[in-house]
Amino acid sequence: MSYQRTVLVSYTLCLLALLVNSAIAQTVAEKSIDQLIAQSSAAEANDRRDAVYELVKRGDTSRAVIDALLVASNDKDVQVRIQGLTGLARAGSAAESAVDTLMQRMEERDSQVRLRAADALGKIGHVAVEPLLQKWPQGSIGFKIAACQAFETMGPVAKPAVPILMQAVESSTSEHGTETEGRRGRQTDAKGPSSLAGSAARALTAIEPENVDLLFMLADQQPIEARRVGISALAAVSNPAPQVTERLKLATKDAEPQIREVSLIVLAKSNLPTEEKEGLLETALLDSEASVRSAANIALRRARLGGRDFAERLAVRLENADLPTAISVLEALSAVESSSRVGLERIVDCVQRFGIAESTIDSEVRWRAWTRLAKRLLMF
Repeated sequence: MSYQRTVLVSYTLCLLALLVNSAIAQTVAEKSIDQLIAQSSAAEANDRRDAVYELVKRGDTSRAVIDALLVASNDKDVQVRIQGLTGLARAGSAAESAVDTLMQRMEERDSQVRLRAADALGKIGHVAVEPLLQKWPQGSIGFKIAACQAFETMGPVAKPAVPILMQAVESSTSEHGTETEGRRGRQTDAKGPSSLAGSAARALTAIEPENVDLLFMLADQQPIEARRVGISALAAVSNPAPQVTERLKLATKDAEPQIREVSLIVLAKSNLPTEEKEGLLETALLDSEASVRSAANIALRRARLGGRDFAERLAVRLENADLPTAISVLEALSAVESSSRVGLERIVDCVQRFGIAESTIDSEVRWRAWTRLAKRLLMF
């Protein structure tokens, strides 16, 4: 009896807690705009978050709400700042008075804050172009990348920014960005000159589609840094023309692994015929660079490619594959739905061939995982 009473009391308390939370949420939703504005300056961060979130949700673009969102965008709590910036972005041209504050947020260390501020300036439009251009010479790399994102959002109205964007592309690609050895090969520093050049190139094509010729020029240059920028920017072009797709196909054979990776992932989701995409990925799975093979597997999964014929061709590749290539091919086979019923003999032969020298394999744990995969495939 005591146990039942305890359970009943616990259940009642949980129900009361749910009702209280529901009542609080309902109270916030039922508050007037003026009440929400007052709450957005509350002492507790949670209260400010709730109020600002509700203000953004309602979409009111009155001066009083814009002012409250401006205050929120400078809040010490990063979530409140981000919500305030989101509201200013949704307000668009109605938030013209926020330009100066948004410019300050563009210099913050938090990348999410910079991104939201750039989005807001982009949505505000032409009024923000001149302040961004004036700040550009003294701005940090982070500021300039965010400014490029704002110009990209603005599109044609940002035409006055074309000269500095051109200069950013040309000067950045003449330098070598900081490179670090990462898990997937050499990668450029996220805030380096190369990243700025790529952002500027994408903005240029958004402002004037004919600027895509500049990207072709970069993609055909000898310096690796320039080619990276050109190909990365071409990969970001919306609704690419056939010549853009053809240039990306050529990039899958580039001497630089990172360029091959970028082009593969984009082409796998393009409008190319399925057979052609599978052919590109099949070649990439046999690449000498592990990062390219990994990119091919990522592209394969994202695009959900691979039919029975594709699986059979991959299984044939196992016959003469070395261990790293065999692992990549087996990983691809595991992603192809029809692969569980094809190439079983070749998979088993591959497992046995490398299993004999298992003690000499550095990635022993990983290889055992693929051995188990092969055994599971046999069940079909």
